[in-house]
Amino acid sequence: MKTKMAKSSIVFFIASAFVAVVGTALIINNVLLYNDNVTMYVSQGYSVQTVSAQLLPSQLIPGVLEPLGMMYGIAFVLAAAGIINNKITKVLAMSATASESIIPENEVEETVVETSAYDVEETAKTEDEVTPV
Repeated sequence: MKTKMAKSSIVFFIASAFVAVVGTALIINNVLLYNDNVTMYVSQGYSVQTVSAQLLPSQLIPGVLEPLGMMYGIAFVLAAAGIINNKITKVLAMSATASESIIPENEVEETVVETSAYDVEETAKTEDEVTPV
């Protein structure tokens, strides 16, 4: 039996994918920035080894690990929330159908209270006779 996925779970998965794409874009941007900085320093006369030795620990590694940790961490948490939400929704749906099947509708008794027209008229007369103070 295949059930539909909850709309809120779909929103979580879409948000997770969006955050992962933004994280990938940030990583690519930081690598390109590192490459441009190395090219600029080499054109000024510095050696590639010296520039790479200085910029690698100060620019490239933090520029790759920060978006990797932050954005992909957030994307992972959103995806996990979507999975958990989907499972909870399925359990609640199954418990709702189980509770409906416990008491069939035809066994529920209806209670009807009948009042005579005399009682209703008598109540209306007594309410009219009472004057507010």
